Amino acid sequence: MTRPSAADPALTDPAARRRERPAGARSAARLAAVQALYQIEIAEAEPERVIGEFLEHGPRTGGRNVAMDNCLFTDIVRGVSVRLGELNRTVAASLSPKWPLQRLEAVLRAILRAGAYEIAWRGDVPPRSAINEYVELAHDFFTGREPAMVNGVLDHVAKTVRPDEFGAAGSEPGAGADEFALIARHFAPLSAATPGALELGDDAALIAPEPGRTLVATADAMVAGVHFLDGDPSDLVARKLLRVNLSDLAAMGAQPFGYLVTVAWPLGTEEDLVARFAAGLYADQKAYGVGLYGGDTVSTPGPLTLSLTALGWVDDGKAVRRDGARPGDRVYVTGDIGNGILGLMVLRGEIELPPGASEAAVSHYRLPEPRVDLGPRLTDLAHAMVDISDGLIADLGHVCEISGVGAEIEAARVPLSDAAGIALKRDPGLIGTLLAGGDEYELLFAAPDEAVDTVAALASETGTAIAAIGRIVEGDRVRVLDDDGAEMALERTGWRHF
Repeated sequence: MTRPSAADPALTDPAARRRERPAGARSAARLAAVQALYQIEIAEAEPERVIGEFLEHGPRTGGRNVAMDNCLFTDIVRGVSVRLGELNRTVAASLSPKWPLQRLEAVLRAILRAGAYEIAWRGDVPPRSAINEYVELAHDFFTGREPAMVNGVLDHVAKTVRPDEFGAAGSEPGAGADEFALIARHFAPLSAATPGALELGDDAALIAPEPGRTLVATADAMVAGVHFLDGDPSDLVARKLLRVNLSDLAAMGAQPFGYLVTVAWPLGTEEDLVARFAAGLYADQKAYGVGLYGGDTVSTPGPLTLSLTALGWVDDGKAVRRDGARPGDRVYVTGDIGNGILGLMVLRGEIELPPGASEAAVSHYRLPEPRVDLGPRLTDLAHAMVDISDGLIADLGHVCEISGVGAEIEAARVPLSDAAGIALKRDPGLIGTLLAGGDEYELLFAAPDEAVDTVAALASETGTAIAAIGRIVEGDRVRVLDDDGAEMALERTGWRHF
């Protein structure tokens, strides 16, 4: 986990690490309460002295003092201090045995205790409102999985201490849970900053057209056991679901702004998994500047099945399609190749890599990084573009087929990840697997020869590695060439759905 120290500016100014967000008086009070509780525990300070200092000087966010609800702040700090033992037991009962309370960072303990106090002892505060506030605070302090932990723990606390309002702990969305209550608890908060979503209260969302821009829509489905492993954490699955769709928008040069999501939960799914799934979406929609517009949630006797539709804008006539590749174009790829397939192989136990390489590969497989900043900047440059989801060779083949051309790729020019380099040294025969492996979500595009300097400048400006790996040629297929220019025989070219 990310470990803030006592000297970390995020402890006094969370916006230094995340973003500056408007703070209402009650939000400011919760921020101040977490800061005060942290100070009380770390410095072993008297609660009343710390309360007095905060009331005198107030909390700071975005480098300035903000007004806060003094009564709420004082009640939280005093309440947690007086009921510390009971709150510790309440929170500990909602934590995984692998993560006892004392193992957590002090600021995370402060967030959990303050949230649990409000849920348990302040009946005037709706549980979901309190949970959302403290999840938001966790995002201010942490960049890892801590916000999802806060969501899950406080969700469980609410179900335990206020079951009539929040539903019993362990309730199952596929076995008797109220669909509308489930949406209200976990998905409606994701649409709070999206006016066109109408708070998910209508049958459809409203999207006003933007003059001079074209709406771009894309949809992808993911099924447990096919596109992700059954044991993968639900928050990471949610984030990958959103990211692979954002990658499709980037491949057309579009700027993302929203999404719709449909989930078929297996019968017997615990609501904690739903909460973590929603927390994952929340984390990434904040990171990528998108909002939820709607969707659906149902139950199924089959595996977890997900579908997400991502929405974006591109200037009229500027969308980069797959059908524009021309003979003579250079073929470029962003980033490096290999971590997607190797991450899956590591998780399946099909390959062993050194710890650092193994972790990098698994991380990329579970959480790819869509090129949402670079894609829109290629609209005046790329003749054709695609993101690599099925495999480099297969996806380049899709471009060639629809463009009516062929391509030649020099295997030695394909940039490989560190993990791929290690794997290839051990087994040179893996080159075909690496070039055909999916789940990369890098951009592959064709651009004219005269754009080489512009491509290099874009790479430098965006901090994105971009490598020229081959050429578009006359023909109707993709050929991979070895160091001697001879065509390599490959057993497979990429992922096929059927």
